[in-house]
Amino acid sequence: MLATGLAVLSAAGVTLVLLVTATHVGLPWITVALFCTACPVGMILPTTTALSLHRAPHAAGSASALVGTTQFLMGALAPALAGLGGQSTALPMAMSVLGLAMAAAGCFLALCRPWRPGSDPLAP
Repeated sequence: MLATGLAVLSAAGVTLVLLVTATHVGLPWITVALFCTACPVGMILPTTTALSLHRAPHAAGSASALVGTTQFLMGALAPALAGLGGQSTALPMAMSVLGLAMAAAGCFLALCRPWRPGSDPLAP
């Protein structure tokens, strides 16, 4: 489920960057692409929270605090990155969406190693 959510988010991020750079479409098409970037968040956030808390059952409170802090820090970082280019273009926003989606996919591949056989994707 996590891999599917990250794939949809990455594809929507690429589409958003292409819409902003390669074409001169209006706000309705960019809004559709932004909607497609928001949809997989419902699959990604609960799954990553459950997988990360599964790794530390003996310290579930500390693990939950770390996950929540990380989510809030990334929530504060994303608008700052999107606002770097000013108000005249949507390219910084699209690039930050794509960059953060690629970073999430990279972390998934590096940490979860979905190609490994086994029932627990986070097993050492």
